[in-house]
Amino acid sequence: MVSAIAARPSVDEATNAKITALPGQPMDMSFAQYSGHVTINEKKKLFYWLVEASSDAESKPLLLWLNGGPSASTIGYEAFREIGPFQILPDGKLLKRQFAWNTAMDSHAFLNKWLEIFPKYKYRDFYAAGESCAGHYVPQLARLTVNRNMGIMRPIINLKGILETLLDDKTGEPGMADYLWNHGLISDTTYRNLQKFCAVDRQSDDCNKAWDEAYMNEFGDVNNFNLFMRPGTTDIAIPLSTACRNVKALKLKLQDIWYPWNQNNLLGGWIKVYEGLTFVAVLGSGYKVPMYLPSHVHALFKSILSNTPMPWAPMLSST
Repeated sequence: MVSAIAARPSVDEATNAKITALPGQPMDMSFAQYSGHVTINEKKKLFYWLVEASSDAESKPLLLWLNGGPSASTIGYEAFREIGPFQILPDGKLLKRQFAWNTAMDSHAFLNKWLEIFPKYKYRDFYAAGESCAGHYVPQLARLTVNRNMGIMRPIINLKGILETLLDDKTGEPGMADYLWNHGLISDTTYRNLQKFCAVDRQSDDCNKAWDEAYMNEFGDVNNFNLFMRPGTTDIAIPLSTACRNVKALKLKLQDIWYPWNQNNLLGGWIKVYEGLTFVAVLGSGYKVPMYLPSHVHALFKSILSNTPMPWAPMLSST
């Protein structure tokens, strides 16, 4: 799904792509929607659903959401269960959501051709986001975009940041065992066996060299854009302990202390800011953070897209 927040398109193809109304949609929606297919090559087309912001659409950045799985439906699952403007009711009608979010070569080709259909979205601040296995192809798309933008003063795809939780199984998998054991879900014996027989942090020298090549050399430098991670504190699929190990392995310079952030005058979680990376723990959320706590993720994304820090929780103050 492409969730765009920007000016209204003016070309014929964009006009033809405008959605009058979805079946069962509430009346008088304050935002525009578009959908269609972008041709990648003679054998492949990619579908998009564009949802504009409900206010100030002329100036808002552009957000691309890619689903995990792999191969899970971004439209069927994410759009209608987590971040889209509507959710499907049992009778098939659509309910307006209170907190809506209005392969690398293929994704990059899609973006370039999509921007020809909607040219007024060119040069806008652009963010790529996803969850689960999107931790592979969101960074891949970011790397390709950075490489293609080298030497260009004003790139059409103006990448500003990416949002993901899954970065590296090598450092992250021990965090799964830690989480299960700390929450009493596995025995001491099983935990010791996992450490003894599944020592992913003590792999062979050849394996470690391959990982170093992949992450340090082939992936490339991420200094030109921001990375955001938002694990849930009760997520068993990608536990907080796994995410913490991922960040620690990057060996980034710390810029701000671990502080509690405010969501509606309550503790929303904790934030730690590194050079080029913002780590946000969402208190009480499971794997699908936008589905469990949509108001929290909505506040987080507003902070990211406006480039403003999340507020401190009321029980603690920076002053």
